[in-house]
Amino acid sequence: MSPDPRTDGHASSPRRTLPHELPDQLAEPIAEYLQAIAEPHRIALLGALAGGEASVQELSERVGIPYQNTSRHLIVLRQAGILSRRKLGKANLYAIEDWSASWVLGQIASWMRSNRDEQGPAASSE
Repeated sequence: MSPDPRTDGHASSPRRTLPHELPDQLAEPIAEYLQAIAEPHRIALLGALAGGEASVQELSERVGIPYQNTSRHLIVLRQAGILSRRKLGKANLYAIEDWSASWVLGQIASWMRSNRDEQGPAASSE
């Protein structure tokens, strides 16, 4: 008898699936979106912006990376549609425009915490 496709091989553990199939034409845009946020400094910048808009200089100081690098990361996030930018005098102020990026990161963090908790203290000390 072949295993139930709705499980991962364990009777009590249903396999998690997407609520619907993803059309092939979405694979590339999804990958590009995830690449935009899949960088530690960009994740830190999104965290720093969770409290509201900030200038490049403020974000550079909060995250602890050089101004030029901060600016480059912010441009990538803005081009992905995740951030908005507005000018205030000479300063560029950035804010989160698309909160789904924060939601995605929150889901991944929850999943990672859950996996770490399931594996016990030995897994977190590695």
